[in-house]
This record gives sequence, C-alpha cells and structure tokens, in this order.
Amino acid sequence: MPLMVAFYPIVIGSALVGWIGPWVVLVVLAIPKLIEVLRVYAKPRPAEPPPNYPVWPLWFVAAAFVHTRRAGATLILGLVLNIVLPYRLPWL
Repeated sequence: MPLMVAFYPIVIGSALVGWIGPWVVLVVLAIPKLIEVLRVYAKPRPAEPPPNYPVWPLWFVAAAFVHTRRAGATLILGLVLNIVLPYRLPWL
C-alpha cells in the first residue's frame, strides 16, 4: 500500500525536476482510483465472497490491480505524449 501512495509524489517530483517530461503528471487522474483502493484496504475482508466476484481469495489484490491498471495507463499515456508533444518546463 505505501508503494501505491509513493508512486504519485515520485512521478510528479521526477517531472518537476526534469528527469521525465511533464506530461506524466497525468497520473493524477488515477488518484480517485487510489482513494477507492485505500478504502477497500481500510475495511476487513468479508467472510464470504460477493456475488459474481471472480477472484475471491485475492480480495485485496483485485482492488490493487484495478488501481495499477489506471495508474499505469495514465503513466504510459504521459510518456507517449512526451514523445509526440515534447515540452520542457520553463524553469528547466
């Protein structure tokens, strides 16, 4: 869980210092999904699976994969935009 949270300041900090292009800041679009996952992690695992839940033994892992898919997609989109539409921050 700490790595999911640390992902955002690391990516944003890397963009602010110029290690990677600024388009990767699009990862902030995945923060609402992170909040959902943190809410799932804050509650205990249910005693029985919800109806139609495909991966019951992996209750917390399934929620983390949903967040990782969103965060990874926005990171890749940002990296592609850095190639297609290169931009440098004014203070770099």
